[in-house]
Amino acid sequence: AIENARLVERDVARQRISHEIQLAHELQVRLLPSPEALGRDADVGARFLPAARVGGDFYNFFPLPGGRIGVLFGDVSSHGYAAALLMVAVMSQTALHAADADTPDEAIRRLADSLEAELGQGEMHVALFYGVLSPQNGHFRYTNAGHPHAFRVDQDGRAERLGATSPPLGLAEPDSIVASEITWTMGQDRLLLFSDGMTDARNLEGQPFGESRVLELVTARPDASSEALVGDVLDAVSQHATIIQDDRTILLLRP
Repeated sequence: AIENARLVERDVARQRISHEIQLAHELQVRLLPSPEALGRDADVGARFLPAARVGGDFYNFFPLPGGRIGVLFGDVSSHGYAAALLMVAVMSQTALHAADADTPDEAIRRLADSLEAELGQGEMHVALFYGVLSPQNGHFRYTNAGHPHAFRVDQDGRAERLGATSPPLGLAEPDSIVASEITWTMGQDRLLLFSDGMTDARNLEGQPFGESRVLELVTARPDASSEALVGDVLDAVSQHATIIQDDRTILLLRP
């Protein structure tokens, strides 16, 4: 009887933990914005598939004063609970700093300062891309803190890499966080961001899906909607590698 009681107690504890994990996953997904956050005129496609029930990938896009648009994308150097907690902190604090900062690099420097304790204690770092689009002057200014997969895709399907401007947060000194700027054609150019979980997804033979295949799928149909193209990429990755070993996240935006 005592042993049966222990087994029942253990089973109840497992069910409670499973329920709490599911709630954490649902909360994390709810933090990610819907395409309607930028209004119906913006063409947005975004998906997040965690390797565990909670993960470290994230994205956000939001309107800023003066008609500008902020776009955030990142990948914490782990997954699970610790990565998810850091992800929540990055998302919430970036939105706060972005509202007051004049430039993306200023916002990210403030973010790095506010997360110094969390990054130091957890021995994690965050590969992060944050850009601000100014429709009035057709400029896109961005800070790329070590995120490897960031591109501008023009109307003809040409992809231009938006390279790193600083190391990832947790590895970068504040003075090393800088920004870069490019011209932007509204209604034509798209911003493409995706995580390593897409490119590193391996089939049974150990072959990675690769960055070039993601770009081929996105640039093959320049007239397709962003949501349709995101679906094409995720379907292809899932067919290539059925087991998700790392968070898979992709964002495609044409404002």
